[in-house]
Amino acid sequence: MRVRFLDKLPAKLPVLAVCRSDEAGLLPAARRVNQLLKGALARAGQRHRSADEDGPQIVELTAPRGLKSRRVLLLDLGRRRRLDGERAEAAGAALARAVAEAGETEAMLVLDHPEQAATSAPELATRLALGARLASYRFDRYRTKTRPDDPPGRLQTLLVVTPAAAAAQALWRKLGPVAAGVELARDLANEPSNVITPDGFIEHARAALAPLGVELAVFDEKKLARLGMNAMLAVGSGSANKPRLLLMRWRGSPGRPFAFVGKGVTFDTGGISIKKAAGMEEMKADMAGAAAVVGLMRALAGRRAKLPVIGVAALVENMPSGTAYRPGDVVKTFSGKTLEIVDTDAEGRVVLSDALAFTVQKFRPRAIVDLATLTYAVVAALGSAFSGIFANDDKLAERLVAAGQATGDRLWRLPLDAEYERNLKSQIADFRQCAPDDAFADASHGAQLLQNFVDGTPWAHLDIAGRMFGKRDEEGHWPGAPGFGVRLLDRFLATREQEAGHEQVAKSAAPKRARG
Repeated sequence: MRVRFLDKLPAKLPVLAVCRSDEAGLLPAARRVNQLLKGALARAGQRHRSADEDGPQIVELTAPRGLKSRRVLLLDLGRRRRLDGERAEAAGAALARAVAEAGETEAMLVLDHPEQAATSAPELATRLALGARLASYRFDRYRTKTRPDDPPGRLQTLLVVTPAAAAAQALWRKLGPVAAGVELARDLANEPSNVITPDGFIEHARAALAPLGVELAVFDEKKLARLGMNAMLAVGSGSANKPRLLLMRWRGSPGRPFAFVGKGVTFDTGGISIKKAAGMEEMKADMAGAAAVVGLMRALAGRRAKLPVIGVAALVENMPSGTAYRPGDVVKTFSGKTLEIVDTDAEGRVVLSDALAFTVQKFRPRAIVDLATLTYAVVAALGSAFSGIFANDDKLAERLVAAGQATGDRLWRLPLDAEYERNLKSQIADFRQCAPDDAFADASHGAQLLQNFVDGTPWAHLDIAGRMFGKRDEEGHWPGAPGFGVRLLDRFLATREQEAGHEQVAKSAAPKRARG
């Protein structure tokens, strides 16, 4: 979707959107349109809000002759003091849906900044545009015809008229690439598994990232074997689609990088410990962690981030066959530590044990974060409202939680503990891969196991199983994968960029010692 910010009204567009707030009523542009509509906007805006109607709402009216649009939408922003970034995005999403339902493709929003709003005028404009863009996403490339319940249109161009146009456009140059990263992550997770095999994943990632200057390297099964990445090889041993490790590098500045590792199980049958048939089709998105890492790299490259970042996607397909790994097998990981396989459907932590240890040893990152659709246990604990975060570093955890709160990719910290470590002791290897005698704590057991493969590096594990897919709405429409994690991690890194810039300025301003 194309977004532009203007400081004056352009030529006519089919849809004109103006705003009101609860406290101020019609905002200035809406008041001017209201005069042309002989008070119809004011009457529409006076309708009573029930207690459960707290979010942004849309009222559509037919424009009269003399107005340079054929439709007028009144965007009700609600209470201005509560109009923060999250609510601005919800308003943008509501606008995009209204435009689509009207069968239109273009809209112009005249955005008067409500006094005492909880966000600045440039941020309000850009977050609203972001909400509109993300709500306009569809994954329907394999459908050959439309359906009666499909929206007749889709917002493709949004012009936002605001006095803060220049500042908003500057912000959008950073936020637009983040939206593109989210869309890329969604595409990867929504694609069927006959397209997104390990090699198919790499093809999509290369096409999106290489033109932006991201360096990519691929380790095939032969190189994985030479490196001793036997855990990845074991999980992928039952499939004709061989494992791959995709390494992505963004050289935004010199220095030690931040590293992000994604679980990339492109399809998960459970292997020998096979899953139930019901719902197994969703296991095409068991690579959502790896998709988020690719989306993050897209965002960083698109906005030319000034930090060095490593992205790793550990790509396998977990299938049952005569060559598949089995419960009871012992696997020697890249780190040299051994795992007793208890359940082949707990494959994500096996894959990540190699990928984490490799990334730490090769790059010695400042911090490492992994993302994985790892456990049903985290969904039982948190549902889809939050994803779980486990960390060996309090400051890192605090920063990630704050970034999640700011972007809507919310995290809730869950515990690591010596008790979970004891539960993972094996009689024949260094660790049991999981603890089936205490399965309710599987999310903590999975995280506790992974902690053994980061060699004390500041580390966080994000269990994002609850955000693999979105929920169907009241009409039965299914949004597919939400691209969880891209915005969260980009915000985390953007904050670190700002801090690094402040530190550099402080160093430059500090008086130099005279040489004696």
